[in-house]
Amino acid sequence: MKKHPWLRPAASLMLQLHLAGCYSWQPVTVSPRQFVEGEQPGHIRISQADDEELELRNPRVEGDSLAARISTYNRTGIVRIALTDITAVQARRFSTLKTWGAVVLTGASLAVAVVWVSLDRR
Repeated sequence: MKKHPWLRPAASLMLQLHLAGCYSWQPVTVSPRQFVEGEQPGHIRISQADDEELELRNPRVEGDSLAARISTYNRTGIVRIALTDITAVQARRFSTLKTWGAVVLTGASLAVAVVWVSLDRR
């Protein structure tokens, strides 16, 4: 019989939180055309004039439109959106603050787990 069945799921959860904490959506300050042509991102989030937000994969500029793959619960395939209809672009970028927070939280959680296990063995 395992003495600490919660240890493995807790470690898995901490690892997942740590990895997710490293990146966050951050606004892009140049035009959508400049960003997509210059950075060639694999994944972006856009806001449109009608307040619809879309997450797009492998975006590329085609004339005066942005073409990209979309996969949501109700839409799949390639979409084309006029660049003039895009009001904001966000990209997933490394977040120092969130990463440090995840590192500190993980370290503190591991310290508590080690103390708990060592006290339990007495």
